[in-house]
Amino acid sequence: MDVLIADFDFFSTAGGGQTYYRKLVERNPSIRFHFFTRNYNLAQSKPHQELVLPNNAFLIPYKCDQRLPYLLSVIPQKFPSINPEIIYGLANEAINMAYSVAGRTFDIVDVPSFRPLILFLAAMFKYNEVQCATYILSIHGWGHKAIDFSWERDRSQDIVRSLLTIEKECLEGADIRYEISKFSLQDTKKFTSYPLVYYDIHNVLESIFPLTTLAQTSNSLPDIWYPARLDRQKGVDIFLQILSRIPKNLYGSIRLCGPDGEEAGRTWSDRVNSLANNLGIKIYYHGSLSRDQVLEDVFSQPNYCIFPSRYDSFGLAITEALFSGCPVAVSDQCGASHFLLEEYPDLPFTLFDINNLDMAVQKISEDLRRYTDIRDHLRQTLIKCPLKSGSQDAVIPIYRSQSIQNLEQRDMIEKLVFSAIMEAKSLEKSVIFPKKIIIKAKQNPYIMKTWILIKSILPICLRQKIRQTFYSKK
Repeated sequence: MDVLIADFDFFSTAGGGQTYYRKLVERNPSIRFHFFTRNYNLAQSKPHQELVLPNNAFLIPYKCDQRLPYLLSVIPQKFPSINPEIIYGLANEAINMAYSVAGRTFDIVDVPSFRPLILFLAAMFKYNEVQCATYILSIHGWGHKAIDFSWERDRSQDIVRSLLTIEKECLEGADIRYEISKFSLQDTKKFTSYPLVYYDIHNVLESIFPLTTLAQTSNSLPDIWYPARLDRQKGVDIFLQILSRIPKNLYGSIRLCGPDGEEAGRTWSDRVNSLANNLGIKIYYHGSLSRDQVLEDVFSQPNYCIFPSRYDSFGLAITEALFSGCPVAVSDQCGASHFLLEEYPDLPFTLFDINNLDMAVQKISEDLRRYTDIRDHLRQTLIKCPLKSGSQDAVIPIYRSQSIQNLEQRDMIEKLVFSAIMEAKSLEKSVIFPKKIIIKAKQNPYIMKTWILIKSILPICLRQKIRQTFYSKK
C-alpha cells in the first residue's frame, strides 16, 4: 500500500502533528509512506544524509509549479465568500504538491486537518494526472479554533469564518475521516453528518524514558514550566496569570520552552515578556527545545508543568510529561486530560477549569506545597500503571474502512479550479504578444531612450502596473 501524506519534513520538525505522522510511519511498517520535503537538495547523491528514515519512508522534493503564473491570482475569485489570502495559501500548496507527484499513483492520500486543502488537492491531482483511490482526512484539531483564540483574534474573525467554511468542505469532500482524540471527535460531529473513525492514540504515543532515569526529588523548590507554543490558544497568558497569584515561596523559577511565532508584526515571545512584566513576574524563555531536551531537562527533572490550553484536540506533551514522572496541571479543554481520566483513572494529575482561575491557583498551590509527596506518588503509580503499548500496522483497518464519497461536491470544486486554470491560460496568452514587443523594443536604443524619458514622468503606481504586466516571469 502506497500512502501519500500531505505534510512536510515531520521527521526533522517538532509539533504534535509532526509527532503523530512520525509515529504513524514507524508503527505501520507494512505501508510505504511518501511525504514532502522542502529541504531536499537535488545536487546531493544522498539527500538528508544526517537524517535516518525508516525503510518505509520516502521523501518527495516539493517543487514550485510555475507553468501557470496567473493561476493563483484567478483562483481566489472563484471563491468570493472566502478570505482570498486563505484560498491563495491553500491553493498554492495544493498546486505545488500535485506538480511534485505528477503522473504518480497512490492508494491513499492522508491529509491533515491543519492543512485543509483536500479538495484543491483532488482537483490538481486530476490536472497533473495523479492517480489516487482514496482521500482521507486525518483530524488533529481545527485551524479556525487556533485563529479564534489567537492574540489578534478581534481582527481575524473573517479568517476564522473562512477557515471554518473550508474545513467543513473538507469534511464533506473526504472519503474517510478519522480522529485521534475522542474529545475532539465529539466536537467534530457538530460539523458533519458523515461517519468519523477513531484511531487509538496509544498507537502513536511516544515511548518514554525508563523511570530509573528520573532525577531524585531534592529538597530544593521545583521550577514551574510551560512546555508549549507561545500562542494564545495554548494558554500561555493563562499560565502567566496563574503564576502571578502563586506564592513565590512555593517554587524556584518560572520557565517556558516552545516554538515562537508572530502575529501582526509582533512576536509571541515579545507579547509574553510584556505580559509577564505587567504582572510583575520574572520568566525565563528557553526557545524551542528538542524532544530529547524536553524529556531530559524538563520532564525527568524535579519540575512541575502546567498545560492551560483554551482548546487542544489532544496534547501529546501532556502524556509525555506525566509518563516521564513529572507532576502536571492540565486544562479540562485538552483531549489528553479526558483520555487520562478514561484510560488511566488511577494516575494522579491536577485538572482545572481555565474559567475558574481561583480554583486553579488553589489546586496548583497545594500541589507545590506537597511537591515531594506527589512526585514520589506519581512515580510509584507509574510503576504499577505504565503506558499501554500500541499495535503494529493499526492504521490499516482505517485506511481500508468503508469509503463514503461526496462526488457532487468534489466535482463542483474541480469545475471551479479547472475554470480558473482556463482563465489563467487565457491571461498568459494575452500578454505573450506585448512581451515580444518589449523584447524587440529593448534592442532598439532610440526606443529605449524615449521609454526612459516617458517612464521618468509617470506616477509610481502606473510604473508598477506596467512592470507587473510586461515584465512578470512566465
